[in-house]
This record gives sequence, C-alpha cells and structure tokens, in this order.
Amino acid sequence: MVRKFLLVSALTLLISSCGFFGATAFPTAISEEYDWLSFSDIDDFYILDNGSLQLLVVVLNNTSMTTVAIFDTSLNLRGYMRDGENGILTDGIGFVDHNDDFVIGKTKISDVGTTEPSDISIVNVPNHHNNSAVISYTHTDSTNYYLEVLNDGNVNLYNDMWVQQGVVQPINNFADIKVLNQNNRHFSDIVFAKKSGDVFVYTKSDLYAHALAAFIDLTSPTFSLTNSNLSGFGTRCSRGYFVSTYSGEYVLYGNTGNEIDRVENDDDYNEVVTIDYDCEYYYYINKDRGFIVKERLPF
Repeated sequence: MVRKFLLVSALTLLISSCGFFGATAFPTAISEEYDWLSFSDIDDFYILDNGSLQLLVVVLNNTSMTTVAIFDTSLNLRGYMRDGENGILTDGIGFVDHNDDFVIGKTKISDVGTTEPSDISIVNVPNHHNNSAVISYTHTDSTNYYLEVLNDGNVNLYNDMWVQQGVVQPINNFADIKVLNQNNRHFSDIVFAKKSGDVFVYTKSDLYAHALAAFIDLTSPTFSLTNSNLSGFGTRCSRGYFVSTYSGEYVLYGNTGNEIDRVENDDDYNEVVTIDYDCEYYYYINKDRGFIVKERLPF
C-alpha cells in the first residue's frame, strides 16, 4: 500500500493533479480513484497479455503529448510514461513482441509493467499513427513477422528485426475503419470494424498475403452489430465482442453478431471500456468522477 501511495503521489506531481483519494471494494467490483483521469482525453484503453501477466493500458492525450498509464488488473498503478521525457519514446500503440515482451510505441517496458529509466529500453519500431495496430505473426515456415496497420489503411510488413519487407500496401475501401482491440495470443485472425457496426474478419495470413499484394477489400462485411460505437471503445474476446453504446450501455455480442446480453448503466455515461479475453471481467473509466473500475461480467 505504501508503494502504491508513492507511485500515485509521484504521478500526481508529474501531471499537476490532485492525486489519489481512496478505493472502494464491492463483492464483484473494485474501483480506484485517480482524478487525473478526468483531465485528459483518452485515446485508447486496452489489455496487454503475454501469457504470464496482464497489463491494463490507458493512453491519454495531455497537451498534445502522448501519455501512458499502466495498471495491473487489480487497478494498481504499475507505471507512467510521457513521450519525450526520461528517454521515453511512445505513441501509445501497444503489443506483445515475439519474445513475449511488452512494447508501447518504441519503448519496451519491464516484464512487470514498471517504467523506471532502468526498466525500459528503446526498440527499432517505426513511428505509428493514432489508432494504428501492430500484430505479431508467425508464418507457416516458422518465420516471425510484424504486421502494421496504420489508421489510413496502409499496411507494412516487417521481419522480427523490424526491417521492412516489400512496399506499403493500402487496404481497399478503408474508410471509417478501426482495427478492433483483441488478445492476439488467442486469435489467428483480426477484425476491422466500421463505426456503423459493420465487421470484417480476416486471418492474419490474409493480412500477410495482402502485404505481398494479394489485396483485402473492405466492401462486404462478415456481419454487422447494431447500435454500437465500433470506432470508439470495443474489444474482441472469447465469447465475441464487448462494446459500448452511445447511451452508455455495455453489450456483449456473439461471434456472429447476435446480442448475448447487456449491462445497463443508469447512473453514469461511460463509453471507455475494455474486457479480458475470457469475458470474466470488464473495465471502464468514469471520466466525470476520475474512477477506473473493474466489474465482473454478470452473465
């Protein structure tokens, strides 16, 4: 508890906010108050899982500087970093590399999620753009690659030393599209989603072939989800897709787009949401109150 208080106090000084006020525990939920969550726009919210540890990553846009806060799944603050400070180079785009290390932007953090200068290293990762995605891929010949989908629809292919292979290949009809957050350790395919709810599912090998000029075309969706903000915050999980609606509800859709159930949210409007792969716990951020919350999915 002392270490946690010191971490939060240090963060308070860094971002000139009021800091930590306490925590509330419930039988099926926990929450922590970090009131600095109210002071910045949230660009992304996702879980990194290397098979041994899960980290909850919040990407903040604070005075045009990318800022990353890293929590464990008990909502303890593990690390904090801002692009351009203390040797940090990050754009908030996180992935697990082929060595099961956590990388956020160009910065590889410690295997427990800490970001002290002695715990980080800079890797030769190219600059991304906001809402881009990096996907680790192992080809059938056991060669490791990284597939990068930029937010303009361009795809880059790199080997495991981050040397570009071939040329940039644009995805056809990539308009109002986002690569949906997912735990890539468990999926052999990826999901492109439109704000309207149209979902396009392609295998990683399809994306690899696209990077070598066998083009993907996002014209006919695999299926569609209704009343969902798929260009906002949504996560693919083992049971399907967990997304927030414009009215503040959280909905779990099945793998073919059928609605399984939803969590009603009568008190607050919280669209910042993510869920673990097993669909056991979901997490949301209440920006008005400065809370990050972990809830057990009730169905």
